[in-house]
Amino acid sequence: MVINTLLIRIRGVPPYIFFALLGIFINCGIFLVLLAIRKRKIKFFALFIMVVGIFAFAGAKVFAMMWNLLICIFRHEKVTIYTFLNSGLVFYGGLCGTLFSTWLLSKRWDLEYKKDVLDSVAVVVPGFHVWGRLGCFFAGCCYGIAYKCPISVIYINKVGGDILTVSRLPIQLIESAANICIFVTLLVMFVKKSHRGNLLKLYLIIYPSIRFILEFFRGDWPRDVLFGVSMSQVISVTIIGVIVIYTIKQKNNNGGIYNGRFI
Repeated sequence: MVINTLLIRIRGVPPYIFFALLGIFINCGIFLVLLAIRKRKIKFFALFIMVVGIFAFAGAKVFAMMWNLLICIFRHEKVTIYTFLNSGLVFYGGLCGTLFSTWLLSKRWDLEYKKDVLDSVAVVVPGFHVWGRLGCFFAGCCYGIAYKCPISVIYINKVGGDILTVSRLPIQLIESAANICIFVTLLVMFVKKSHRGNLLKLYLIIYPSIRFILEFFRGDWPRDVLFGVSMSQVISVTIIGVIVIYTIKQKNNNGGIYNGRFI
């Protein structure tokens, strides 16, 4: 399979935008269905989606601009206004924006309502990410290492001012498949009310663990930001560490008994 990222457009728009919008549309519907299963109605749903969407986009964009700046530093390239304007979107930035905005909006919710909303968010985040990585696949970003095998994809893209044709491991599709598995697992747990109120915590352990491993098979710059690992791996370890510390602290605050509460 050959993908020319210099030419590909889906209905006139870049692939990552098309699939991001598609993912948002589909998972907003899933979000409503999940709340209906728990017999909940989201208060001010349109406002909730708008606020979370704005924060998620802003977070993804800010992280992307920081990422482009980091690349320029590593490549010793001149930093210009286009360094920031031509930035795409970074998932971890969008995740931070989503979690922060949800936390802000949930401060006035009662605990039981908050559990159901957070569980729903935990399910739809990997659901959205499935489509996001498909956008990355067709856009030619977040690509895998140069590798020739039956599932390899030949990319024609522009890297550092040069047009390259390289056979690469489709790591975006592999991550998309991993997100499908996470989505299905959390969805089943949601329906069965297993670990109620803790699905978001489970997601923040499972996905970063998988992402840490997949990063070793990424081929885009830069890969060795700190001690030979990428920035995404640093963020992944940080997220896991925060969740583990939070759980231990929560357990200690309850006399050594973990009560299953996330908030």
